[in-house]
Amino acid sequence: MKGVSGTGRIAILALVLWVVIEIALFISLAGDLGHWLSDRVLAWAVLTAMAGAVVVPVLFLIWLHDAMTRAHELGWHPAMSPGWAVGWFFVPVASLWKPYQVMIAVWESSGNTDDGRVGRWWTAWLFFTGFTTLIWVAGPADGNLTNGQVLCIFASSLLGAITAIMLALIIRKIDQTQKRAIDTQAFD
Repeated sequence: MKGVSGTGRIAILALVLWVVIEIALFISLAGDLGHWLSDRVLAWAVLTAMAGAVVVPVLFLIWLHDAMTRAHELGWHPAMSPGWAVGWFFVPVASLWKPYQVMIAVWESSGNTDDGRVGRWWTAWLFFTGFTTLIWVAGPADGNLTNGQVLCIFASSLLGAITAIMLALIIRKIDQTQKRAIDTQAFD
């Protein structure tokens, strides 16, 4: 059986780094660092955020596949396979609710009771995703941001950071619960 905490630690580290990037983006937009420095910090933050927008979800999905696999190996029989646990994130329309059901399945099949944590994370994720999409779709073609758009980017960065922290805590809890179950089975 794969190590419980390996992919979880990597996913959590990626989420924490993403939070740092979101904070850097926020500071670069809000800070009065001078035009030269601000432009370079903003460019770095935007490029890093774009790279993080690809890398962080991939690492999360690798962890999710591993967590669902462990849930099956532990005999907890979640309602879906590890492949579909990842696949539902890519199915149009169904991706609005099926990934939530996936996370609930991993959460509960790992021995955790539904305390609303996953639901709060998913709600924040939907708002963050929708809000961020709206910002980029409605953004100016010439690249000059209005004060209102900068304020929306602030809000999006803050919501993204909160969502990432919430997910990191969920990953940590699921990994801890699965590790305890594996340790218990090892001694039986």
